[in-house]
Amino acid sequence: MNQLNTAASTKTAADAIRPFHVNFPEAALVDLRRRPLQLSKEWEL
Repeated sequence: MNQLNTAASTKTAADAIRPFHVNFPEAALVDLRRRPLQLSKEWEL
């Protein structure tokens, strides 16, 4: 067994990709959704 295979076989659950969750205030999300619409209106000819 070479070093690459040995290193891969010693990984544990701590090394696994784990899901994560974030919470943003609804007002911040509304603001982020509004910005592209506002910019598109400013750039209209």
